[in-house]
Amino acid sequence: VRGPRTTRMLRPLIALIGCAHLTLPCSADDGVGGISFRNLANHPMMLYWSTHTGELKRQAQLCANGCSTGFQTYAGHRFGWAPLLSSGKEPEVTEVVPIKWDVITDHQKVYWFTDETSDPAIQQALDEEMAFRDSYYAANQIHWSGTAYPRPPVTLPMIAPTHIGQKIVVQIAEPEALQYLCDVPAPAPEDHPDEVDDPYMQAYVQQCLAGGRHPSAGNTHQAGPSNLTLEVISLQPRVFSVDDFLSTFEADYIVSQARPKLHASTVGEGRNAQIDNTRTSKSAWITRGHSEIMEAIYRRVALVTSLPEELLHESENVESLNVLHYKLGAEYTPHYDWSINGKVASRFLTGLLYLNTPIKGGGTAFPKAKAPNTYLPAQKGRYAFFYDLLEDGNGDVLSLHTGTKVEEGHKWVAPLWIWEPSFSGKPHPLGDLSRRRCPVDESATDEQLEGRQSISRTGEASGTQTPGYAPAASETVDPAYIM
Repeated sequence: VRGPRTTRMLRPLIALIGCAHLTLPCSADDGVGGISFRNLANHPMMLYWSTHTGELKRQAQLCANGCSTGFQTYAGHRFGWAPLLSSGKEPEVTEVVPIKWDVITDHQKVYWFTDETSDPAIQQALDEEMAFRDSYYAANQIHWSGTAYPRPPVTLPMIAPTHIGQKIVVQIAEPEALQYLCDVPAPAPEDHPDEVDDPYMQAYVQQCLAGGRHPSAGNTHQAGPSNLTLEVISLQPRVFSVDDFLSTFEADYIVSQARPKLHASTVGEGRNAQIDNTRTSKSAWITRGHSEIMEAIYRRVALVTSLPEELLHESENVESLNVLHYKLGAEYTPHYDWSINGKVASRFLTGLLYLNTPIKGGGTAFPKAKAPNTYLPAQKGRYAFFYDLLEDGNGDVLSLHTGTKVEEGHKWVAPLWIWEPSFSGKPHPLGDLSRRRCPVDESATDEQLEGRQSISRTGEASGTQTPGYAPAASETVDPAYIM
């Protein structure tokens, strides 16, 4: 079901919310993903969610002439549009009177605000986008939820597993990617039960460092396993887990480096970044260049994901490591790590480094996964990763995930997001790598590597794909993409 085709964004002036999240009553429904809200008026508008108690909650401020936001929500939820004050400031939520309401349905993916100030050219462009969306759904039996329209297929290689439980062995052939080990023994877990955030580990970590962050030549060395094993956790979405990816010292090192920098985590990006009770953690950021230890970890990530190491720099395709601390009762409700913000640049792969093992809870669940009850326990040293996009450039709505509530103890975890085609949105310097057979992927067939066809959820190839798009040299993505 969809209303009349009257509006569509051209190229948004700014990116707004990366992934907005709602405080929801308990529900077994896994919700509606890939929703896009567009402001087609020639003036800014505010978007609010009407909670189950009838109160309004701010979602975003959308600039004029095509700005958009997108997020996970639920059928039946109501969103209201309201203008800014005559002063140009946002109204107080208690004073807002929406002038238009949208009610979410299971099948409508685009919602918009339009009035007499809307540009007819934008309205015509929406018709073209909706025609593409219809043809894409007819060919693939899934909706187009890409970060932008048009958006080209991905240019990075993707591992193609064949079955859940499949094991893929990756050789750690680069000496620079080996684990860092500390010769000073870590405190025994039984001496320091992981019930509260106790910085007992700080002292032993510091004994293994020089200058507060670099490995000490006398107390550290590189060794660790020469092979790591990927286990396939889910096919739809593609989820992989690698145990013993980090040494105990590396996990403790990341925590010790992040602890002094912690601040409240936010959702959204840019002017719409805000603290929200859907994400109750504290966070800090650590760069690849922070130390030789971080360098080794980034190189290891490249090996297990089959991505070129030279792209995993903040100047190319990767963000800094986002270290998160969740106290007892904290969680991150269901969300996506990609956003319908009108930009080609998108998070492509989400990686999670688990830095401790909570006593109970705190794992990562995938509510929309085709295999029921897909869940990864938080286990110290584990690295898990999954794809945010499909091969044809569409967002993967099955990648909805949640950091489950910490029921006992506390949790340290560090997401590492890899972007496509690059963090800036410009083509990365290595060209189209999508046809390259992944070194760790022994199961992909030649047919799977042929062409740039979109793959439907039934596994059948179709000829429908997004039109090509070459970003302008000046196109950039807002770096304040804090999830």
